[in-house]
Amino acid sequence: MYVVIVAGRGQIIRHKPLCQKKEHCYIGIESHLSNFSHPHLEDVLEGQLDVENPVLPPDVEFPWGYTIVTSQIKKLQKILRKERDSSSSSPSVVCIDLTLDDSEDDSDDKKKNKTSKKRLPNPKSVQESKNKYESSAKRSRQDVQSSNNSVRQQLQQDKYQQPSTSSRVQNYNAQKSPSVRELLQMNSKQYDDLQSIKLNNYQANGLRTHKKTSSACQPKNLYKQNNYDEQKKTFNSKNSCGNNLPVSQSLQPSRSINQNNLQPSSLTATSRQNNTDQQLYKKKLNYQQDSGTKKSSQQSTSSHDNSQASTSSTTTTTTTTTAERPRVKRTQQQYIKERKTLIKKLNDQGAGCVIKPPGEFDIKYIMSAPYNVFLSTVVDEPKTWDQPYSITFPEILDISLGKIVKSLHISYIVHVGWLHIQYLLAMQPVDCTIICEERIDDIPLDSNTKVFIHKTTTKYGCHHSKISILQYENGARIIISTANLYLDDWQNRTQAIWISPHLPYLTDGADSQLGESRTGFKRDFLEYIKAYKRDCLKEWLELLKKLNFAAINVFFVGSVPGSHKDDNKTKWGVQKLSKLLSQHAELPKDGAKWSIVGQSSSIGNLGENYGSWIGPNFVSLLAESTDKSIQTAPRFEFIYPAEWDYKKSFDVRHRCCCLTYPKILFKKQMWLLSNLRKWKSDDKCRTRAMPHVKSYTRISPDGTKVPWIAITSANLSRAAWGYGTNANIILSYEAGIVFFPKFVTGQTTFPIKNNDSSDVRAFPIPYDVPLTDHDFNEDVFVTDMLNK
Repeated sequence: MYVVIVAGRGQIIRHKPLCQKKEHCYIGIESHLSNFSHPHLEDVLEGQLDVENPVLPPDVEFPWGYTIVTSQIKKLQKILRKERDSSSSSPSVVCIDLTLDDSEDDSDDKKKNKTSKKRLPNPKSVQESKNKYESSAKRSRQDVQSSNNSVRQQLQQDKYQQPSTSSRVQNYNAQKSPSVRELLQMNSKQYDDLQSIKLNNYQANGLRTHKKTSSACQPKNLYKQNNYDEQKKTFNSKNSCGNNLPVSQSLQPSRSINQNNLQPSSLTATSRQNNTDQQLYKKKLNYQQDSGTKKSSQQSTSSHDNSQASTSSTTTTTTTTTAERPRVKRTQQQYIKERKTLIKKLNDQGAGCVIKPPGEFDIKYIMSAPYNVFLSTVVDEPKTWDQPYSITFPEILDISLGKIVKSLHISYIVHVGWLHIQYLLAMQPVDCTIICEERIDDIPLDSNTKVFIHKTTTKYGCHHSKISILQYENGARIIISTANLYLDDWQNRTQAIWISPHLPYLTDGADSQLGESRTGFKRDFLEYIKAYKRDCLKEWLELLKKLNFAAINVFFVGSVPGSHKDDNKTKWGVQKLSKLLSQHAELPKDGAKWSIVGQSSSIGNLGENYGSWIGPNFVSLLAESTDKSIQTAPRFEFIYPAEWDYKKSFDVRHRCCCLTYPKILFKKQMWLLSNLRKWKSDDKCRTRAMPHVKSYTRISPDGTKVPWIAITSANLSRAAWGYGTNANIILSYEAGIVFFPKFVTGQTTFPIKNNDSSDVRAFPIPYDVPLTDHDFNEDVFVTDMLNK
């Protein structure tokens, strides 16, 4: 049904099809509001068309929040005023419903008819108005009918199309906030006042919307993403955002793929089928390895500390550098100009990403206490854009946390061009050291970017940690996450990120042994960095020694390749976690009923049966607690997606995959099926965002609390956690953190569901509880399905 506005003498001056999304519409474009009818908004404006700030009804709940609705109403108010003024010369304006003669009228159309009839005037008054002007009509009734038929035909041709995610992202700029230029011109008092206002808004909105797991933060700016009905356009990372290149000369659109023009999101379905943690673009990138040295089209030289690394039996290391080019120091005004140009180019090319204005993340970080844990924003799911625990990578670098002097990034996969873009979006200078196993681009490096390739020598091990250290003028922060540093991991996957509190410098002359946290984080983290035995990390070790870690309330649990014996046996991997659990995990008397729940993106070789490794070397160690009287082994449940979960995921749209479970292993480990649970994250709006997060915990029988939780890069594998009786044999580098309530909230458990009676906010666990069993007829996802 279409709502038609009829003016004097029966002339149709405009027609409005009803918006198919009804009250769930979030689009704020004036053209959309002008061309489609929105009864829930028009009813609000009834009697308030000339009111400067229309009042929203307090008893009506809007699905997209009051901020977006307020923006829609103000734009609609402006549109209706213009239409009223333009029709003021007509004798009168009435509404009639014009139903198309279409045999395919379905139940949804009938529902729309019912909705619109509530707003239409009395049929008798409509008929009287029509009769009044029919007498003075200059055209015959046949001409009027002919005109109406032409309108019907036009309406039938103009079918309403569902808005793409591009339009959703483009319309995200719903509320005005101070521009970067305005923020720079504020004095300290004005800025403090603004921060106080924002903090009050967060407290008022965050408490209300957090219970609904919907948006709490105020919507901010972002740029368009790709249209799914078309092939994804990408940017050319060959010259993307080099520190010495103007943005206007970079990010040229390109659809081709070759060794000299590698794009972070343009790999085709064939080349991205092997995008897993064990086989990563190697065929397409055409990397040639000779004695552990990676060769590419750019100039490569061996690291000056290779001689030291070669003495280790666990890793081989190389350095990727280029002929150094002079650094370019940007002013704030240049940052603003180049950032604006970059966003425009990304917007024109349809690159998908959610952008928040710089200088505003500090309030969100304050509200994340006491956990300081975030989940990555999902570009294709608008409901995640404003969640108080959602984060984008530029927010991690945000200027409100401090001006970055230098940075260290440790990861498995790195795309340097993509990383440079994130720094520019955050308006921060690039002066970084990168340690990774795979670099998937080949842009020329500036003198302020150093890349060191760090590989393990074993077949089944890898350098899998994800750590960042950001040095500020007055201290530093440590970030531990589950996401690699390239586009796919930050676009449409579920990742977890922990950001440490600000770590200030110790006083001059203070002993480097000072500044330890109650959890021993400084000691354990320094031991992990030392295990790399890299000269390029010496300056970072000296920096860490000078920092005060007292504010950190979590434990560090890492894995380092090697055969660890005696006192070193409990220093790494599952043995380290088990030691911490025996000291700090507090369980009630029925603790044996609290299931151990694991979740990761990859499953390794676990043995022929439950007793090969999982039972004696993993579950039994994770069952440790302070109560030694609990001897019964708990149930083990593991969350991993089914094949259908992947087929309906966002990764399928973009022809990529982060899950690794070969079919040959699946057939050898059929016993694991009874322990598997489905991936489901409806509460966090991330069911279609495949989990690259890795987490391990114990959940109470009623599914409301946990006694501890670990977030780590370690998948469910012996290589990551370690195995062996006399020694703890580990093959991979991993990094994670463990939360215990008595160090974070002063209680014995963390709530994982919001409870009005509790003063402690729920821990943002990434999946739904209670867990969902796999359907008997469903197939577990295996990597081989990508070849179908």
